[in-house]
Amino acid sequence: MPHHFVERTLQLFWDMDYKQLAAFGGAVAVTYTVYWRYTRISLDDVPGPDNPSFLHGHQPFLQDAEAGELENHYLTTYGSIVRWKGPLGEDRLWIADPKAIFRILHSVDLWVKTAAHREIHAVLLDRGLLWAEGDAHRRQRKALTPAFGLSESRALMPRFFLVANKLVDKWKDVVMSEGSGGPHTLDIQLWMGKATLDAIGIGAFDYEFGALDNLDNPLTKSYTDIVYSTFGAPTNGQLLFMNLCRYLPAGVVRYMFETGSDPALQKARQNRVHAHRVARELIDQKRQEMVVEQTEKDILSLLVKANDTQDEESKLRDDEIIAQVRTLMLAGHETVAKTLMFGLWELAKQPEIQRRLREEITEAYEAARTRGGDDLTPGDIDNLPFTNAVIKETLRRHAAAIEIQRVTWEDNVLPLTRPMVGRSGKTYHSLPVPKGTIVYASCWGYNLNPDVWGPDAMAFRPERWLESSSEKTETPLGMYGNLLTFSAGGRSCIGWRFAVAEIQAFLVTLIREFSFSIPEGRNIRIARPGILVPMVIGEEGKGLQLPLTITPVRDL
Repeated sequence: MPHHFVERTLQLFWDMDYKQLAAFGGAVAVTYTVYWRYTRISLDDVPGPDNPSFLHGHQPFLQDAEAGELENHYLTTYGSIVRWKGPLGEDRLWIADPKAIFRILHSVDLWVKTAAHREIHAVLLDRGLLWAEGDAHRRQRKALTPAFGLSESRALMPRFFLVANKLVDKWKDVVMSEGSGGPHTLDIQLWMGKATLDAIGIGAFDYEFGALDNLDNPLTKSYTDIVYSTFGAPTNGQLLFMNLCRYLPAGVVRYMFETGSDPALQKARQNRVHAHRVARELIDQKRQEMVVEQTEKDILSLLVKANDTQDEESKLRDDEIIAQVRTLMLAGHETVAKTLMFGLWELAKQPEIQRRLREEITEAYEAARTRGGDDLTPGDIDNLPFTNAVIKETLRRHAAAIEIQRVTWEDNVLPLTRPMVGRSGKTYHSLPVPKGTIVYASCWGYNLNPDVWGPDAMAFRPERWLESSSEKTETPLGMYGNLLTFSAGGRSCIGWRFAVAEIQAFLVTLIREFSFSIPEGRNIRIARPGILVPMVIGEEGKGLQLPLTITPVRDL
C-alpha cells in the first residue's frame, strides 16, 4: 500500500468531528453485522418457538418452567433439536438427540464450557475438575480416577449404611416424640441434604460433618441449599448479566464474581472460607497418617499422593486438592440427596411399586440375617432386580442435572439419530452449527425422549428396566443404564459408582423401615430454576420443601 495513501487516510479520520466518527463507526458496525449474519452458518431453519423478548429471549421462561413438562412440550412439538433465543436475539440449541449429544460430549476440546459457566464453578467449587478444561482437566481426572473404581466405591457401602441407619434412628425419634408412633409428616428434602452431606464426609474424608446431629458446624450451615440460594432463582437482570458475561474477558468476569456485593455471591464466598479451612485440616491430617502407616485407598489419600508424586502428568497442587475436596463436598451430596428424595416421592405416589420393592428388600434382609449379617452386601444388592430397576428409573425420570451447557470453538456438524424437518420443510440428516453457538445437551430431554425410551417415557415405570431391550439403545451414551444423568464422554461424572452405591444403601435401609405417602393437600411442584428443586404449590414463599408422611413398618 503506498505510503501517501496511508497518510491521507489517517488525515481523513483526524479531520472528522465526533458526529462523523460516530456515523462512520455505526456504518462499520452495521456492515460487519450484516456480513456476519449472512456469511455464517444459519440456524433459522431449525424448529423452535417464537422469541418472546429480544432483550431476554427464552431464558426467563425456561427458568420458570415445570421440570419435565418443558422437555415433553419440546419433544412433542418440535422434536429432539430445538432452536430457542438467548439474550439480544442470539440463537441457541436445545438438544435431546442421542447422536448429537454423543458428538458434543465426546469432543471435549471442541465443545467447552462458557467463561461465565466456569467462573460460577470457580466460586462454588474452586478450580477443580468441574472447572478445568483441556490438559488441566485431563491431568486432574487422571489423578482422581483410581479413587472411584468399582471396588473402591463398593468398599464404602458399610459407611453409607452407617449414616442411613443413623437417619432411620433420627426419624424414629421424631415419630416417637409425637407419642403415637404412627404416621408423621416431615420435610425429607432437608433431611436428605443433611444425611448425604454426612455420607460424603465419612465416606470420602473420614470427617464428621454432624449435619444429622444438628451440630453447630459453620461448614454444614454454609452448605444448606447453597446451590439454590446462590444461583437457583436469578432475576431477569441477573440472567441477562450472566449470559452477557460470555462477551467479557475471563479475568473481568472473575473479578465481578469475586467482588460482587450480591448476598448470593457473599454466601458462596463464605462457604469457600469454611470449606478451605476444613479441607486444609483434612489434608494435613491425612499427610500425618500417611507418614506413620499405609492408609487405605480412600479418595483423600489418593489426592495427597498425587500431590507428592514426581510425575508431572499426575501431580496435583495443594490448591487443586482443596478444589477437588470442595467439588466432592458439594456435588457429591447435592445430587444424591435430590435423587433419593424424588425417588421416595415417586414411591409415595405409587404404593404398589413401593410394596413390591419392600417385599424384595425384606426377603434380602431375612437371607442376610440367616447367615449372620446385619446389612446387605454389594453382592446382595446386585441380586435385587426390582430395587435396581427403581433406582435406574429414578435416575432417568429425575436427573439431578437438568442440562449440560457447551459452546463450540469452531463451525461444526452434528450427526442426527433421526432426520430433522426444518421450518422450511427441508429434511436434514445432519445439522451444521456455527462457531460460538451455545447448546444445551438436555439430560431430561434425552432421558424422556420417546425415541429412546418408548411412548411411555414420561411415566415412572421401573418395569421397563426388567425388559430385555431396556438398555439396548441405538447410540450407547451414558455411564449407567445408557442414561445421561451422569453425563458421558471425557467429562462424565467421575463419581457415578460412588453415587449409585450411596443411593442403594440409603434406599434399601429407608424402605425396609418406613412406608411413604403423600400428605393430604400438599401438592408438589418440581421447578427448574437452573437446578432441580421441589416446592409445595401455594407455599412457594416458604422455599424448598418436599413433605412426605412416614410410617414405621417395623417395631420401634
